[in-house]
Amino acid sequence: MSRVQLRVALATSLAAAVTLSCSPSDRAPAGASPDAPPRVLSTVPPFTLTDQAGRSFGREDLAGKVWVGNFIFTRCPSTCPVQTRYVKRLQEALRNEPAWTQVRLVSFTVDPQYDTPEVLRDYAERVGADPDHWFFLTGTREEIWQLGKDGFKMPVGDAPPGGDGPILHATKLMLVDEHGRLRGYYDGMSDAGLQELRRDLDLVLGEG
Repeated sequence: MSRVQLRVALATSLAAAVTLSCSPSDRAPAGASPDAPPRVLSTVPPFTLTDQAGRSFGREDLAGKVWVGNFIFTRCPSTCPVQTRYVKRLQEALRNEPAWTQVRLVSFTVDPQYDTPEVLRDYAERVGADPDHWFFLTGTREEIWQLGKDGFKMPVGDAPPGGDGPILHATKLMLVDEHGRLRGYYDGMSDAGLQELRRDLDLVLGEG
């Protein structure tokens, strides 16, 4: 196994063990209606990165849309392909519904040194991502690090932002409303997580 492969395997195995420290639950308070939308957790700060087409893309491009984000990298051999399959399932479930026009999917790479726009474009095509709705974003390591840690309040690896290899990351899907407010975290590797996300996505869409 090469040093690069070893770093990738180590990063993936550690990432799988990382869990969010986001509690209490992001659901509505106890006693609220089961149909109550998820509460607001925080606001995603402005960011500008580069998408798989080489275009500048940021939070302003998502204004007025409800979107689902996650952190992956294209060389990941384990957790990221599972996340991508679940996001693809969400895409396929929504693409024939009227609400699809109001939804975007955003995957941030945690391996920006390798995942160039060209690499992300090939990956997006390979997994069948709708290029008008599902965006794969890259930037500098520092930008991705800060967005994950401070923007989405996600746990990241403790290696310095200038280090080599993928940033260690949690396997969560994040729901963001049309105002850029973070509304929930969901297991990105289970049917139950996807079902909970879909329920909350419909509730947040209904707010609009």
